[in-house]
Amino acid sequence: MKDDERALAASSKRDAREEETLSIARKALSISEKANAIAQSQSAAAWRAARYAMYAAVISVISLIISNKDIITSYF
Repeated sequence: MKDDERALAASSKRDAREEETLSIARKALSISEKANAIAQSQSAAAWRAARYAMYAAVISVISLIISNKDIITSYF
């Protein structure tokens, strides 16, 4: 009888540990999903910022060429 009770108690403890492990895994998954969403959002924002920086660089080069057109044409 005591062996059955011990086996039942051990089984209950094992089940409780498994439930706790599953709970922790679910929380970790939820946190990682939120972190992934944030990372994707930041990646998109960084990509847009890089694109605008490229546009600014192109405009700057065009402005430089226009402002120095007399010097540039004097070489030809």
